[in-house]
Amino acid sequence: MARVAVDALAKHIVPVVSTKTCVAYGDWSKRNGIRGHAYSPVKGLKQALQKRTMAVSMDEFMTSKLCSHCHQTLSSVQYLVDTKLVKRKKRKGTVLIRNRPEVQIEEKKCYGVLRCDDEGCGACY
Repeated sequence: MARVAVDALAKHIVPVVSTKTCVAYGDWSKRNGIRGHAYSPVKGLKQALQKRTMAVSMDEFMTSKLCSHCHQTLSSVQYLVDTKLVKRKKRKGTVLIRNRPEVQIEEKKCYGVLRCDDEGCGACY
């Protein structure tokens, strides 16, 4: 990427130059990029952001596994679902009621939602 394009990208991220704004920049340790994807100008973009605002390098290790508030582990959300709800039966024009003891409830996993394991925190991501 040309220097002009990197500066334009930094201007798009931080439109107004300010020292009150802070941009956290991930410091991924693998420098040669991801296979099949174009390389990004990591160093140049970070320098362009530092000219416009305060850019902080952030360690990305375990950021998707730990709560950002209390640093406890995160687990996936579970919710209850009626799996075998018996349908109402009709017998010669009369509707019979459902037999409620036959209803089974299972816990299903909710993908994409994480909850903090600490009871006092209760943060969801």
